[in-house]
Amino acid sequence: MREYKIPTGIIGRHRRLVLTAEYVEFESLNPAGKSARFKKNDIVDFKYGTDDIHWYKYIIGKEYAVTLQDAAGHQLKIVLENFFNFHKGFQELYTDIVNDIWTLYHNDLVERIVGRFHAKEEIKIQGIKLLPKGVQLRDDTFLPWDRVGVNEYNTYFTVYDDDNPVIHSRINFNEFGTETLWCTLRTLLKEHREKASRELLNK
Repeated sequence: MREYKIPTGIIGRHRRLVLTAEYVEFESLNPAGKSARFKKNDIVDFKYGTDDIHWYKYIIGKEYAVTLQDAAGHQLKIVLENFFNFHKGFQELYTDIVNDIWTLYHNDLVERIVGRFHAKEEIKIQGIKLLPKGVQLRDDTFLPWDRVGVNEYNTYFTVYDDDNPVIHSRINFNEFGTETLWCTLRTLLKEHREKASRELLNK
């Protein structure tokens, strides 16, 4: 079990965030309110990202946000707002929370999707289809697995044709489905390359 104290504003009280192998629980903003809880088996996705906090034309802080979504579409949002860099160590706290969510919940989700892929199910995430013979991009362009490339940038990643990178689809981070697609694609590409290497050695 991991437990965090999430500050509310600059001098507000701290809210308790609990991450366990069975559930996520986040204390209500209202001290008299009921804590939000998601069971692990109900979690179907999560997203995370940072953004500047603006006041008129000035940047006065940074927001770190992690949002989980359950099968019914409900969301549990964990927000860290660092005004004027008042809170030290927010980047580390945010990174720890993201890593724990990945380890406790999202890793199993990706493994289930990879299992569905190997069971010959058609997988479609963020408009990208993962098929036995390759990937279909958002514009319906088909790429066989040996031509599929992925590249990560600050705010997005691309799935592209290794022979002609102009042919690609761009997927923004901090959207539902992005992290799942990114991790699933990398897993399947690794499997494909390992299989191709074994076949080459056996010739």
